[in-house]
Amino acid sequence: MINVKVLKTVAKNKLVYGWAMVNKVRNENDELVDYFDTDNEHFPEDVTLEAFEEFMTGDRLVDNIHDEKPIGQIVFGFPMISDIAEAFGILDKLPQTGIIVGMRVDDAEILAKYESGEYTGFSIGALANFEDLE
Repeated sequence: MINVKVLKTVAKNKLVYGWAMVNKVRNENDELVDYFDTDNEHFPEDVTLEAFEEFMTGDRLVDNIHDEKPIGQIVFGFPMISDIAEAFGILDKLPQTGIIVGMRVDDAEILAKYESGEYTGFSIGALANFEDLE
């Protein structure tokens, strides 16, 4: 199951809301455990927070399926990682932790794909340096 997903669209404002990054998910015992994506990669919360801060202080542009042609911009973003969620008193209510965003989509055709459900998620286009751990 891929948990990086769109949860709401607001066509009037051209906004799409959802989880842009997932770090932990609840398991069958209702515990938050590390999330591994379809490439079997896990991004720790501290690494995600640092990368997201850098992204949000930049241009925050988004493209369509990594084609590198801007179609909008992240206009809202909030790190909902464990310690922040705990500080807000909502950690026990969250199904997962990570980054929540609101993306303005200026391309009407692509916004329609989100509204229709054809597009159901976000993909983080980023570069990373990975280390093998034993």
